[in-house]
Amino acid sequence: SIGKGYSFDAKGNIIKEVDYDAPFTFTFDDFFKKVKEEFGYDIKKHTKRDYIRRFILMEGVNKPLYILHFDDLVDPTYRHAIIIDGETGETGAHEKKIDPRIKSVPKDYVSPLEQYIDSLKHGKKNSEKKSWSIFD
Repeated sequence: SIGKGYSFDAKGNIIKEVDYDAPFTFTFDDFFKKVKEEFGYDIKKHTKRDYIRRFILMEGVNKPLYILHFDDLVDPTYRHAIIIDGETGETGAHEKKIDPRIKSVPKDYVSPLEQYIDSLKHGKKNSEKKSWSIFD
C-alpha cells in the first residue's frame, strides 16, 4: 500500500490511521533512481512486464522491502529479480535467470531472493551468493 489507510466506525469517524509510507525511509524515488543507476533499468521508461512489490516482511522481522522483476534489456528470455531494503536502500539480493516459462528451475534450487528472505527471518546475514549460471 501507498500513502495512508483509514478505518472508520459506524458513524464515519476515523478510528484508525495507518501511514504505509512511514517504514520506507528509502522512498519510491530513491528506489527508481537506484535501479536505474545500478542495474541500468529505467522503471519509468520500460514498463512492459515489470513487477514491483513493496511490503513489510513480518514474521518477527518487521522489515520494509521492495521487490522488482523485469525482463533483461539485451536478452528478454532472461528475467532479473531484485530485493532492496526499504530503510537503507541496500540491495539484499539480485538474480538473473532464464524466464521459467521458457525453461523450468530445478526442484531443489533455492533462489538468492528466497535465501535473503530466509536470512532475515532467522536473523543472520546471508553472505553466500548463488547464481543461476546453470541456465547461462
